[in-house]
Amino acid sequence: MVKKRVMIMGPGWVAGEHIKGYCRDPRAEVAAIVGFRPEDAAQCERYRQQYGFAAPYYDDLGKAIAESGAQAASVCTINHMHYANALAAVEAGLHVFCEKPLALTPEQVDGLVAAARSRGVVTHVGHVVRWYSAVAELKRKAEAGLFGTLYYGEADYFHQYIGEWKTKAATGGSTWLMGGIHALDLLLHFMGHDSPVAEVYGVWQPAQWRKDFDYETASCAILRFADGRLGKVATDAESAVPYTFRLRLHGTKGGINQAFYHSPDMPPKQWAKQEGQYPDDWHVAEHPFPAEVSYFLDCIESGRDSDLCFARAAKAYHLIFAIEHSARTGKPVRFTRG
Repeated sequence: MVKKRVMIMGPGWVAGEHIKGYCRDPRAEVAAIVGFRPEDAAQCERYRQQYGFAAPYYDDLGKAIAESGAQAASVCTINHMHYANALAAVEAGLHVFCEKPLALTPEQVDGLVAAARSRGVVTHVGHVVRWYSAVAELKRKAEAGLFGTLYYGEADYFHQYIGEWKTKAATGGSTWLMGGIHALDLLLHFMGHDSPVAEVYGVWQPAQWRKDFDYETASCAILRFADGRLGKVATDAESAVPYTFRLRLHGTKGGINQAFYHSPDMPPKQWAKQEGQYPDDWHVAEHPFPAEVSYFLDCIESGRDSDLCFARAAKAYHLIFAIEHSARTGKPVRFTRG
């Protein structure tokens, strides 16, 4: 078996989980680590020792692309770097797994979609929550019709961000781009990613007790789908309570409440617990990145694009930009992208 040679950009915390996934999968090998900060070389060495690979370290992305022989890349850098890093990899003909958020502006998102389409590479955006085993099984139950038609959904992402780059719009983006994207993507995943959204209405408020944010920290949005169904999504970047990922879905025959579900063959007031892993811990090492990495490799191997390729994932980002525009203007926004 000829292994796919993968470049890792930005050897931070999340990158360690990507590296773990590639080192565990016999179809891949880490071909290069690219750092952008003074401390990245030392972190690269720690990952070499931890996972037993010998890939060279580069502090120049262009040189790494030219010399490493990489065929794919994982973009794990700070949010505001994703666009430039992913674009460089795509334009070099590499398959690209880009961590969330894909980019920080509508123009950047559309630019990456166009570049990936032009180069014909496999792309994937890291909305890791879909790969939690309990979430995946609940999705299978929903697709099998266990809950009937899902007509109302809620998803909330509440987490307190620590770290200077996470609290600045120039580097982190916004409360939606930092973490709210996970809730929005999961709502779309269950309600039907391809189901057209007709209108969004968003509200937000500035930080209530921390002084280091320069963007609005708490935000809530209502989505009206073209078929009349409703969704609600909320996020808070300075949440002073334990990490909370809340999922609630109502169907014509039952529904879902976080890691619990109700179906027609159950007593009226009883929930069943869905076995498996549910996103109830902020710690990166608890996220199912290896499963997501293997999915990305499956896509490369089969020559098909990911269900979260740049073009499909773009919908969630344009919804975010619409939500933020609505919150800024105080008016609902017609969503014309479907």
